[in-house]
Amino acid sequence: MLLRVTGASYPQPGVRHEYQLCDGSCVIEQPGFPAVSRWLFYNNMN
Repeated sequence: MLLRVTGASYPQPGVRHEYQLCDGSCVIEQPGFPAVSRWLFYNNMN
């Protein structure tokens, strides 16, 4: 399944970015963290 970003919010610009995907899942980016731990994925199936 191909996912696309349907919404984005930047509650703390440069610190935390939140992206909503077309299937209802959420991705959180923390730019200050190392690349391996920068991304958190939350599946809407939980």
